[in-house]
Amino acid sequence: PEYYRELNEKGDWFFGRIECLLRETGRPWQVNHVGSLGCLYFTKQDVKDYESAKTSDTELFAKYHNHMLEQGIYLAPSQFEAVFLSHAHTEEMLEKTLDAITIFLQKI
Repeated sequence: PEYYRELNEKGDWFFGRIECLLRETGRPWQVNHVGSLGCLYFTKQDVKDYESAKTSDTELFAKYHNHMLEQGIYLAPSQFEAVFLSHAHTEEMLEKTLDAITIFLQKI
């Protein structure tokens, strides 16, 4: 139980930080997550199902994905796939990822 509690706390912290970055920059995108599993959707609409997920800007996701690769962050290559955190992801790795997201938000 301790393992999953810590993993879920890591997910809450990480995806919560992404939500804060979006609010700070005024981006209307959606972050959905449960525990250590989450996804950033490039849409103003709340994402509750596949139909609402399809409103995402996949061209912008492609730019985001390429930017993250340039920063050494390897994500799933589709807007419709999730990020899976594990205990192997250190705070330093997650901070690097958040920094890369910040740079992307400033670039676009």
